[in-house]
Amino acid sequence: MVESKLDSFIYAFSNLNTGGGKIKESAPHKPLILLSVIQAFESGLLTDSTIPITPELTSIFKTNWNNLVTTGHTLVLLKR
Repeated sequence: MVESKLDSFIYAFSNLNTGGGKIKESAPHKPLILLSVIQAFESGLLTDSTIPITPELTSIFKTNWNNLVTTGHTLVLLKR
């Protein structure tokens, strides 16, 4: 049976490894970066398969983090 692309994305996103590390909760980083990239594509910030780390993408990620993360995780961004 041929799986649709949507089905394969749903499966992949539903099965992300979000291991908790030191904090015994799932880490939100991977789902949030995926959400941020999707939002960047929707807004026209990203237009092809290259995903550069830009101030705009970083801002989207920070906004998502501040609005959605309710665990004990902290946001630490490395300066380039």
